Amino acid sequence: MLLVLLGLGISIVLIHQTFRYPMNLPGRHGLDAMFLMTMGMLMAGNRWAGTATGLGAGASAWYIGGGALAPLLYPICGLVFAVAPRLSRHWRASLILLPVVAALAWASRPVVRWLFAQATGLEFDSLATGLLWPVTTHLAFGFVGAFGAVLVWHGTGKLKKGD
Repeated sequence: MLLVLLGLGISIVLIHQTFRYPMNLPGRHGLDAMFLMTMGMLMAGNRWAGTATGLGAGASAWYIGGGALAPLLYPICGLVFAVAPRLSRHWRASLILLPVVAALAWASRPVVRWLFAQATGLEFDSLATGLLWPVTTHLAFGFVGAFGAVLVWHGTGKLKKGD
């Protein structure tokens, strides 16, 4: 299962590098990234599954040169994801818990960039309009991506049961 989770992380970065959605909105890759990270959490059923997926994404982002902070940002998302099983014992059955945690995890990216920019003086294009807009769009895309994964997970479970 660890190899599957690391593979999902690698897939996140490959999709990010391969597909350039023409939306020009910060956080748009949360649709695919949080979908895959959420599926990893649901498949593994382990609270550290998101962290393993984030480490796979961070390592592959470092390897292919996915940006200065990318190797750090993905594992942070995974660590935030580890909170979900702590919030409820029935986190896999909930339709809303993982999407909310995924939204917060994905929104950690602009926050970490902003903190890094404050500490170093570097500028990021995604923060040109301030912090509110990128955090809002990251929250939205992270939620929608994870919600899609939860719906697929619950839908395939019902198909297996014959409901």
